[in-house]
Amino acid sequence: SNFDIGVKDLGGSSKPEIILRNEFNERTPHFSPDGRWFTYSSDEPGQTEVFVRRFPMTEEAWRVSTSGGVQPTWSRDAKEIFFVSLDGRLMAAPVTVAGTTLSIGGPQALFHSPIRLNSVTNQYAVSAEGQRFLVAVPTEDFEAGPFRVLFNWPSRP
Repeated sequence: SNFDIGVKDLGGSSKPEIILRNEFNERTPHFSPDGRWFTYSSDEPGQTEVFVRRFPMTEEAWRVSTSGGVQPTWSRDAKEIFFVSLDGRLMAAPVTVAGTTLSIGGPQALFHSPIRLNSVTNQYAVSAEGQRFLVAVPTEDFEAGPFRVLFNWPSRP
């Protein structure tokens, strides 16, 4: 089953309205601070990349990442979009909005992170001024340990 993007009006109907549905996986959508844009990741190009669309949605989509990206979010002033590259670097792409026109600059690496890329939720948060990050750091490597299957486990009487 694929991941799609829906929106829920808290004052409206009880079911979310699906606004982006296709055969690809769209994940981690985030509204811009003014609610006029949203960013998300999608595997439509063959690898997962970060995109921006208007809200309410139109057919236009702007690509933010250049070599793969996941877990996008906006800076509080909407002048940057942060995301994690597929090699684990936290990235920042400058954004300029003039009316209905959106311009996205080339992403720059900020630092390497221990973020797990396969998450369906963002594993970091950005401070209000965009200079500090809280990052969920894994405490163990889940893939390094052996996998054990026990047969005939004794049951307690």
